[in-house]
Amino acid sequence: MMIYCARITAIGLFVADGLTDKMLITFDSNGPKDCLDYSLSLEPSFREESLMILPGDRLLLAGHDYLVTA
Repeated sequence: MMIYCARITAIGLFVADGLTDKMLITFDSNGPKDCLDYSLSLEPSFREESLMILPGDRLLLAGHDYLVTA
């Protein structure tokens, strides 16, 4: 298992083949970004020094519930 220490820097829609049915979250780990960079920023309503998010977990953003798949 690989664990990343990262913070969310941006959030936006993931577009593939013209479909926008998935959410893409960009993490900043003081290194190369694994995802595309978005200008839309996320202001967290809570502050945690570290938080482990694993596939199968659920993430609540702006009143919407999302399943983490990867």
